[in-house]
Amino acid sequence: AQLAAAPFESLSYVALGPIFGTKSKEKPDPDVGLENLRAWRKLSRLPLVAIGGITLQTAPAVLEAGADFVSIISALWPAPYTLKAFGHQIDTWLKTLQAAHQAHSKKDSAS
Repeated sequence: AQLAAAPFESLSYVALGPIFGTKSKEKPDPDVGLENLRAWRKLSRLPLVAIGGITLQTAPAVLEAGADFVSIISALWPAPYTLKAFGHQIDTWLKTLQAAHQAHSKKDSAS
């Protein structure tokens, strides 16, 4: 209902979630899951940002379901909280997302 009522003409993107359970919010909204993300993709041509409980393991499926971007908090910087660990996580996320994007692009060009 919120997506259908959104003032699309004044928006540059839409954030949807939480896709999965999240621990970064004290009282998160209920999980919406990948099926809702797929359905919502059809309702908007704006870039969709998926948020909530996304991990390295689930990010490819989230992108495959229609998200243009993923928003992450705790999965980006798990303990130990060092700059070296943070840098490693950034590199790992970039490689994972690039691989997911390439797989999706190959699938689209084969269709």
